[in-house]
Amino acid sequence: MNYYDLTIIVPIYNAAPYLNQCIDSLLNQQTNLNYCIFLINDGSLDHSLDICNTYKKQHQNIYVFNKENKGTSTAKNLGLDNANSKYIMFVDSDDYVDEKYISSLLNDKEYYDLYCAGYSIVYEKQGTIINNLIPNCIKKNKDTSKLLEMFKSEGILNVDISKIYLLEIINKHQIRFPTDMSTGEDLVFNCNYFLHIHSFKTLKESHYYYIRRDIESLVNSYKPTLFKMVEKCLDSIDTLYENNTNKNNIRYLANIHFDYRFTELTNLFRRKCDLSNRDKLEIIKVIISNEKLNKYLDISTRNDKLSNIFKWSIKQNNPLLTLLIYKILFFLRYRLSHLYYYLRNKLILIEKD
Repeated sequence: MNYYDLTIIVPIYNAAPYLNQCIDSLLNQQTNLNYCIFLINDGSLDHSLDICNTYKKQHQNIYVFNKENKGTSTAKNLGLDNANSKYIMFVDSDDYVDEKYISSLLNDKEYYDLYCAGYSIVYEKQGTIINNLIPNCIKKNKDTSKLLEMFKSEGILNVDISKIYLLEIINKHQIRFPTDMSTGEDLVFNCNYFLHIHSFKTLKESHYYYIRRDIESLVNSYKPTLFKMVEKCLDSIDTLYENNTNKNNIRYLANIHFDYRFTELTNLFRRKCDLSNRDKLEIIKVIISNEKLNKYLDISTRNDKLSNIFKWSIKQNNPLLTLLIYKILFFLRYRLSHLYYYLRNKLILIEKD
């Protein structure tokens, strides 16, 4: 395989309806960089592989990998194992980018360990777009605490999109995506990568379009692997910040622990959760008695009504009471949704950190 300036890794699973738009947008880049595109078919059951092979025949810089379906992490890791380039970029197969996506980030003579820009979240059903932007910043410093201040910006840690990584750092420290997680794997990868960087550039622009489809189903469904994901994500974040615990970072950690544990709790009451009440009580007991959660409880700045209910439940340290409260809340949400959302909109004032 030839050497390239940049390898774009695209994991693919049943993405046929969106794949042409994604690949075309990657081919239509206004850049002088020599780049290639890895189309990694993760055992798709539709005709995604046929689409990939058609593009491969037409473009010398497109490489197609076909593998058994084992998840997006294994697909990305396969791309990393085969990459022969200076830089690495990841793009989801149902997303797309504009023509300035690469050139907006890689347009300097100076080199950085990480390049990061904002991205636009496109809610397909609602027809709305939210621009998730981060401040312009360039930092080169061996004092990683100054770098970590920027990583707390919305969306930097959680996703691998709209970023450019150095393959040398990835391979030197044997950084790969965890294969036992179905969600949160990007955050773990980023935390492991960020541990080893000393410079970065961020851009207050969006050239990446992150498509959200069927949001109601995604948000309201029970995720049995979420509990393992929470532990791994929090462990990774704690490791990243363990030597940089200034006041701002402690507040950030407090909010992160609060948010993840709250997600754990509400996951127990999502649709398709077949856990018994006894099992739910055992999990709730573990959540509300968590040592770090209780340590950070009064430091967290989450102050909307639902967060305050969660804080109160933790302080009561009563799993049965917590179970009853959230059974009622989710009964209202699913059976009397109009009343639930009316009350929520009246009561909740979201205060972002």
